[in-house]
Amino acid sequence: MKNPEVAVLLVFLCGHTGLQPYVYGATGGTRKLADFLDRSDGNEETSGQVFMSQVDSAENLKERVRLTQPGNDRRLVLTKENNTQVRPGGVQALHLSLAGAGQVRAMWMNPVPFTRPADFKPQCTYHVIRAEVMLEGNVTEGRAYTYTAGMFNATLNEAVMKYEPGNEPVTINYQCGDENYAMSPPYNFTIQPTTVQKGDRTKELHKKQINAIRNVSSANLSKTSRVCQGVTCFQEGERLGKVALIADMGIEEDVVTIRSIQEYVNQGKIDFVLHAGDISYADNFGPNSESHDRPANNSWVWVQYMTSLQDITAKVPYMTSPGNHEEEFDFAAYLNWLHMPWNESGSSSPFYYSFDYLGVHFVGISTEHDMSLNSTQNRWLEQDLKTADQNRAETPWILVFGHRPLYCSSAVKWTTRCTVEAEEYRKDLDELFRRYHVDVYVCGHNHQYERSWPVSFGNVTAKNYNNPAGTVHIVTGAAGNPEGNDPTFVPWFMAPWRAGYSLSLQTGWTLMEVNSTALVFSYIHSVDWGKVVDSFTITKNK
Repeated sequence: MKNPEVAVLLVFLCGHTGLQPYVYGATGGTRKLADFLDRSDGNEETSGQVFMSQVDSAENLKERVRLTQPGNDRRLVLTKENNTQVRPGGVQALHLSLAGAGQVRAMWMNPVPFTRPADFKPQCTYHVIRAEVMLEGNVTEGRAYTYTAGMFNATLNEAVMKYEPGNEPVTINYQCGDENYAMSPPYNFTIQPTTVQKGDRTKELHKKQINAIRNVSSANLSKTSRVCQGVTCFQEGERLGKVALIADMGIEEDVVTIRSIQEYVNQGKIDFVLHAGDISYADNFGPNSESHDRPANNSWVWVQYMTSLQDITAKVPYMTSPGNHEEEFDFAAYLNWLHMPWNESGSSSPFYYSFDYLGVHFVGISTEHDMSLNSTQNRWLEQDLKTADQNRAETPWILVFGHRPLYCSSAVKWTTRCTVEAEEYRKDLDELFRRYHVDVYVCGHNHQYERSWPVSFGNVTAKNYNNPAGTVHIVTGAAGNPEGNDPTFVPWFMAPWRAGYSLSLQTGWTLMEVNSTALVFSYIHSVDWGKVVDSFTITKNK
């Protein structure tokens, strides 16, 4: 987020045991935060991350991944650090997204300048595997296109792979690319049903599911039982859906979080990644950054960021909503790199949409566009939530995600973002959340982690998570960004709805595990390879 502060703010936290005073740097100041303070024991650790301020200049960093302009060699050059072969064409930044019932969209970049559509033949070849039986192969033709904002000078591609939706998981083996250039390595991913996989399946089918889909480990079941404190959260035979929740993640500072999530993906412990805004931090900087009347080069940031995610996003879908850092060039990069199922969900805008997956109705909203009462977005949101609330038998949970928080308690942002701004968003959304029983709202914007008790109109409905009458709000904006994380929080009496938070400067992300009667949330420190520093469970009776 772009911090309005000009001076460096020295924040002393009083009443927080074990936390020393911190210096929190505003944008433009020094952000050399390589040493992190662990919340639990106060020992100093190193994150292994490199902050952008530690690079001599933006120009030097740009050399690591750059897009050569016309008149030079007219091709994208990637460094050896990315282990990507330098060549005039290929497949980079491959990423998947859910594209409506029975459809998965693949998008990628071919690092050659776009000329005309007829010069490109993008496609995906794939096989669908259902119940361990491989069906006949398919070839789907895609489209090639480009955009010029931020001095982008390469070719983007998309193609949609189709399958017959049903109540069982489907695995797809695929390759994407351009027959005039190159195809990607082979990948595979598993698409789960939109509804919860109930526990009344036969033993034979359940045995097949263990081999064919990503199932929960015995260690996680033990952990879950402890989290639920004696409550039976997950019935025998019912699969756990698993989602990585992140926000506010940009190049360089995202390295440890990417590695952490990638480890989970490689072990089959993530079904998809949800990113609630501020994607890559491609601000308007470059040779002409001082003059916002002239175009500046920020496209290399998107190229590096999306390429760094490929080992995750080529294996599981990547679902997003826009944040304030995507607004450069009128959201041009966001609109061209990330295509969400807005048309398929009855939306009139690519900035907000919804989809059903894993027994959850997910709703992505744009806090960067008008959400006021009677606005187009607000009217669509009400109708979408109304329909979802009437469909609880199929999708028991409703989770809304957007970039900016409705409830937050950062000491640095308290007088602006957490009071004035948050209260405005509550006016737009609190009534809809109450009326249609929204279970969870996930956001970022603040570079920290915190969670609320069930809350409605500023009032705590209960100090537990069993059949909550209010919405639980989660801020998970500490994935890694060039502005540094914020460990500051106001005292409890100023934010009585706050239930938990992390005082650490370390980067982290949130794991959500879901079935028909429970949502388990675990906040994980990226650098600690899976260390859970906060967890809680929302339960509801059938």
